[in-house]
Amino acid sequence: MLLLTVEMIVGGSEGSTVSGVKIVRVVSLEAGVIERIGEPFPGIDSSRDIEISGEHVSANFYNVSVVLVLWLLFLLGGMIALFVLLPPENESFQHVVFEVASAQRNVGLSSGLTSPGRSRAVKLVLSGNMWVERLTILPVLVLLRGSV
Repeated sequence: MLLLTVEMIVGGSEGSTVSGVKIVRVVSLEAGVIERIGEPFPGIDSSRDIEISGEHVSANFYNVSVVLVLWLLFLLGGMIALFVLLPPENESFQHVVFEVASAQRNVGLSSGLTSPGRSRAVKLVLSGNMWVERLTILPVLVLLRGSV
């Protein structure tokens, strides 16, 4: 279940219509972390060309970091909400993480926590995670900022 959850979170190629963290972002983050260890105080431009499978890809460590942190914050928010809303006997950590990751990535898999009989609040939390990720995180935050 852990392996499937990680694959749901990370899986997806750059340019595909799949939501969520894409493999190129994980590789970009890895390259950025390694570069920051070697050069802890870089210049203003954090864009670098990295090589992925023989191709050069432009990666911006700052942008990748922001998207990944926001993605993980929404995942964590959904998990906390489910822990609060679900009855204590249904609160298996691995099942909650699996359900929220599946909802946020719009995968459609369930470990049994999602069902038509759940409360509206649980359905709204999972639907919110689906909606935010389907539209992608940054445009949703811009939309929410404009409505305040």
